[in-house]
Amino acid sequence: MATITVTKISRVNPATNSSHDTTNSLVLPLTFFDLRWVKFHPTERVIFYKLDKDNSSRESFHSLILPKLELSLSAVLRHYLPLAGRLRWDPQDPKPHIVVVPNDSVKLIVAESDADFSIISWKGLRPETEIRSLVPEFPVACDSPSVLALQVTLFPNQGFCIGVAAHHSVMDGKTVVRFIKSWAHLCNHETMSLPESLTPFLDRTVINVPASLDAKILEILLYFSEEKEDVRSLKLPPMEKISPEVVRITLELTPENIEKLRERAKKESTRSQLHLSMFVVANAYLWTCLVKTRGGEVDRPVRFMYAADFRNRLDQPVPETYFGNCVFPLGCYGYKAGGFMGEDGFVNSVEIISDSVKGIASNNIEALCELYVDGTKRVKPGTQSGSVAGSNRFGLYTADFGWGKPVNSEIVSIDRNEAFSMSERRDGPGGVEIGLCLKKCEMNLSPMALNVTKISQISPLADSSRENPYILPLTFFDLRWLNFMPNEQVIFYKLHDSSHDSFYSVILPRLEQSLSIVLGYYLPLAGHLTWNPQDPKPCIVVLPNDTVSLIVAESEDADFSSVSGKGLRPANEIRPLVPELPVSGDSPSLLALQVTLFPNQGFSIGIVSHHVFVDAITALMFIKSWAHICKHGATTLPEDITPVLDRTAINVSAGLEERMLELVPHLSQDKDNARTLKLPPTKEVSAEVYRLKLDLTLENVEKLKERAKNESKRSHLELHLSTYVVVNAYIWTCLVKARGGDVERPVAYEYAPDFRNRLGPSVRGTYSGACVFPICCLGYKAKHFLGEDGFINAVEIISDSVKRLGSQGIEVFFDMYADKTKNIEKGTDLWAASGSNRFSIYGSDFGWGRPVNSEVVSYDQSQIFCMSEMRDGTAGVEIGLCLKKDEMDILVSLFKNGLENNE
Repeated sequence: MATITVTKISRVNPATNSSHDTTNSLVLPLTFFDLRWVKFHPTERVIFYKLDKDNSSRESFHSLILPKLELSLSAVLRHYLPLAGRLRWDPQDPKPHIVVVPNDSVKLIVAESDADFSIISWKGLRPETEIRSLVPEFPVACDSPSVLALQVTLFPNQGFCIGVAAHHSVMDGKTVVRFIKSWAHLCNHETMSLPESLTPFLDRTVINVPASLDAKILEILLYFSEEKEDVRSLKLPPMEKISPEVVRITLELTPENIEKLRERAKKESTRSQLHLSMFVVANAYLWTCLVKTRGGEVDRPVRFMYAADFRNRLDQPVPETYFGNCVFPLGCYGYKAGGFMGEDGFVNSVEIISDSVKGIASNNIEALCELYVDGTKRVKPGTQSGSVAGSNRFGLYTADFGWGKPVNSEIVSIDRNEAFSMSERRDGPGGVEIGLCLKKCEMNLSPMALNVTKISQISPLADSSRENPYILPLTFFDLRWLNFMPNEQVIFYKLHDSSHDSFYSVILPRLEQSLSIVLGYYLPLAGHLTWNPQDPKPCIVVLPNDTVSLIVAESEDADFSSVSGKGLRPANEIRPLVPELPVSGDSPSLLALQVTLFPNQGFSIGIVSHHVFVDAITALMFIKSWAHICKHGATTLPEDITPVLDRTAINVSAGLEERMLELVPHLSQDKDNARTLKLPPTKEVSAEVYRLKLDLTLENVEKLKERAKNESKRSHLELHLSTYVVVNAYIWTCLVKARGGDVERPVAYEYAPDFRNRLGPSVRGTYSGACVFPICCLGYKAKHFLGEDGFINAVEIISDSVKRLGSQGIEVFFDMYADKTKNIEKGTDLWAASGSNRFSIYGSDFGWGRPVNSEVVSYDQSQIFCMSEMRDGTAGVEIGLCLKKDEMDILVSLFKNGLENNE
């Protein structure tokens, strides 16, 4: 859990306004539209802003950004003067009013968080408790409450957010957003005046509804009040503590998604006169999903609520810039869950909400108020009440305070009342963002649903050499990985022209054709592994008609930007994007592929390969070769990615191979069958396990190197302080600390260095096959890494191990590994490192741009973390890993704090 530290509490007064006599009070009566929300929980919102390196330091924030925010807040409060006041309901008055007296002010809390800004501001799955800490607490027990509170939270060297809590009886959603945009305008342009489109209209006489409606709505307040005996109390319902089981996510419906939902409604409904606006189809879809998610009895009562804007629906239209509430809740009552749980649930929901929206035009406000009061009184206990907050028309993402538009915005208050939020999409015209808060079990963390549209068998490009079986013997290095879990990787590509037709008519044919060509170079990947009784060791056999399986799938419900993101999400979320490796009896294939389309968004390539032929370098070379042929329409490969298949290049003694074969049963789950080629089964990944990528910039890496030089008692000339060493030492230390536990527990670190240039003679860099061997750092206790000297201890251990690579032969490393395998202490907490920052996976362009992300999926099966280069080409490092959520929270905190303390 992130720590929030309050650094300052200010009272910001409205700037002097010559048009307002500050010696007298301002009294603003509540209107009919305001009164409904007197007992409603506050409107709470948080807006996230990413800062560049020059503006994100503590010094820059407190000396430049915060003063500008405070000064512009004072200026905007001059225009939005009621926000500095309080609510009051005097005994002689029939209804409450807003009162502003001289020297009234708005509370502004300034805080600092040690959370990872990229994670907390992300649209993926996050604990709701972390978001809630970013909005100020509202005084619910006060009988004359303030109407606005603000909180600005700095994430040092990352960004900041603005949390807003407002009394709902004073502002509806449109007014809240206009206030934020007005504040941003004054801050960005350093002015005191607002354009007409942002200037609030305060005249309450424009709300022209019968006075009798005030009494009717005041009567219904008893249903919402905690104090049934005192209807005039302005105390708000108490804030219930948010359960740690509640999580938040933001989903997207693209314009194409909306259009498909609209077409579906037309086809499935028997009615012709439907109001199929974006609002109707999006809310119908979400309401149906929420009812199905809750499950339970089909006869349980459900209802859907929304607040309609009446600015242009009264007899005399109200100005768009009207300050206050001009929305009224409308409900769809009297329905059972069963009506939405079947295949016709969506269209039933569309028809119900369509009728309700159409009814606004045919009923006046008196009739709608009567329907609402009657419906509210008839609500049964236990009714599931879905409701929507916000709108996709507010334009909040234009609120630029001078440091760029928001990276995200969340309506925090939806965690209180089974609501979901709606807003415009940040990146792209049309469509909507949907914010949800649910318990983890209701959020349904199961993998995404995919529709398989095609399964192809891709043959290597034919040549005369394929008339007979192609046989490739395994080498010493291959044999180590005989029973190891397959390599699984998924690479994400964003598309600009990503229509369904374009994908199937242009992109997929090019991928298939280039795959056939590249398999001609990487022929063993079309084969399978076999171990004949007469052979001393297994071999790869490719028969003339062998092929590679290519699955083509579609995901219509997944948000590509979330799935391809690098933030915190359930580890099993991306597993459906990689295929299973085909196995025929005891003879596994070496490669399977899956291309998954995210319509109108992008696609991914999922790769699963057997480790006996595909180490990380071979895997990357295959991907880059495929991409090269696809992009350039070529049939030949440049020399630097043309694979070398000659097994005689691996020059190790035959005796070492025999010893490796003797060790294989110790590495297999089938101890009784030394010749089995069965792979370990893929373990089901717990919903408690999460995936995350962390960044270490070049500056971070250099500081870690300097720290190692300063803290080690050994000369820096004795240490091998490569990026690989310091990054792995830092991550290993953080992982040991995050796990905690007994200080005497055994811990170990393992890595698999490349031996292509470490054998005599050396092997060409384009050699295809396994040419890596695991090396383990054993014999350590957790206590070696839990103290302040943990990092330097890890550096010295890994440095010594890496330096030995240059002075000792493969025979020595095999002896060490064999001893470790047979004698490792039970319960040893072993973490293994994979990947490299030198592989350049982000250079794999198939013709539609570089990847937006690449994930090694298989590290969710064991304690492995993966290293790769940063996508932005700045020589930094990305670290991918999977951990249980509680351990991940600790790790992220340790990771960030360690870097900050290193400054």
